[in-house]
Amino acid sequence: MKRAFLAIAVALVACTGFANPTDEAIESLGIPSRIASRPEQELLEGAAEFNHAELELAALGKTSSDPHVRALAERLEKNHQALQPVLDKMAKQKGLTLPATPSGKQSEQLADLKKKQPRDFNPLFLKTAAQFHQEALQLFQKNAPLIDDPALRTFAGQLLKGAQVNLNRIQATLLEPVAEPPRKRWKRSGWYRRPAGD
Repeated sequence: MKRAFLAIAVALVACTGFANPTDEAIESLGIPSRIASRPEQELLEGAAEFNHAELELAALGKTSSDPHVRALAERLEKNHQALQPVLDKMAKQKGLTLPATPSGKQSEQLADLKKKQPRDFNPLFLKTAAQFHQEALQLFQKNAPLIDDPALRTFAGQLLKGAQVNLNRIQATLLEPVAEPPRKRWKRSGWYRRPAGD
């Protein structure tokens, strides 16, 4: 039905003076320039959920006591903020409305991370970040070869490359010594922080 509607729209645009109607002309009628195939839809919707999950994860990571984790979170936030407008543009061209939140599973993982005490937060943050990127890579690798649209296929390749670069950074951060929050000891006067080097 959508394809028939699109064909009618193209004919109407041609009658108004466009011998070769462009994507912009079709979009001016509120009709997507190309109908999304199933792999294209899965790629864009999955990428949107992944992007929202990474933005929420980065916001949590910026509160870490470990400078390596904070630096990684800031880089992830910058990368994924830049990605969102591109995803929105690609989705608009395909007539898709992208998810505005992480997936249910991702939301559960983020909620679990929020509950962690500072001592347990950093390892779980890095584990969650690695898992999100590994799952994103699997999604991109599955759908990218099945995409016919040249522009979206190129974009899928960029997603693959970006996710792999970020995963490498996360794995490198896992090798860094994690800074533990200061321990506390009890004295009659109350709690006090352990002196440095104690």
